[in-house]
Amino acid sequence: LKTIYIPAKKTDYYKKRLSGALLVEQEPTNMEKTVKKPKTDTAKKTTVARKAEPKFEIIEGCTSRCINGKRVLSGYLLNKVKLPKSFQGPLVIPENVTVVGRYVCKELTQLTEVILPAGIDTSFGSAFSGCWNLEKINLPEGLIRIEPYCFEGCLSLKELHIPVSLRVGGGMFLGVPSTTKVTMAEGSKYYVENGAVYSKDNCFVRLLSDVEEFTVKDGTKSIGSYAFSKCRNLKKIILPASVDRIDSFAFDKSIATIVVSDETVRALLEKEREDNSHLCIYDIVTAE
Repeated sequence: LKTIYIPAKKTDYYKKRLSGALLVEQEPTNMEKTVKKPKTDTAKKTTVARKAEPKFEIIEGCTSRCINGKRVLSGYLLNKVKLPKSFQGPLVIPENVTVVGRYVCKELTQLTEVILPAGIDTSFGSAFSGCWNLEKINLPEGLIRIEPYCFEGCLSLKELHIPVSLRVGGGMFLGVPSTTKVTMAEGSKYYVENGAVYSKDNCFVRLLSDVEEFTVKDGTKSIGSYAFSKCRNLKKIILPASVDRIDSFAFDKSIATIVVSDETVRALLEKEREDNSHLCIYDIVTAE
């Protein structure tokens, strides 16, 4: 063997391992080479743009209802929503959904509009919390309950129109900005007055406006749960002597000074503060 033909790029490699042979750095030009031709596809490739759609995880038979004193599991629970990055909305909840579960749309910041189906009756807590671009959501007739913190952090929410069927609690407004317009359907047992929600059975439901001082109107008999909860800028609350009931968490984490003119109301406040000492940090002052 006199000659070994090797590629030029491997000359150094073989010099260290071969001896007594003539090494040629480049192959002779008259040697036939096999050249791989790139595959050419004459057919034009066409791409079809797929519309980005949300994905729903729905569970059957997870709604707990009380019918004639018995607990019945029925309905369809919307357990999770996954939105593609390119999704722009609106998010249309499927017609068979009767319950929106907890955290299903939490922090979907690209979400701007939600359309709930007519058959829905419950929305659990924090369902839409952190959707800070959410501007519009319909609350259909037939909706019965919205749990606390459902719309917490929905800073762009423009309006909440409350249907007649909804049992309104102060907790549903927790985290809702004061700029959100709250309206009631004709025939509702609730109404908005002076930046607050009242019920027609004389219950103060929730303070909506961002004020430093608020006076609950005369004739109010009860203060509902979460009525003044987390009203961080509120410094003074004046309660009328007509109040005879204060529900739990009515003043949750409120740092306001509460002014009373009746010892019975004062006793109610002191009991609430004693029962929930880790949450109630308000002061009580008797009006002069």
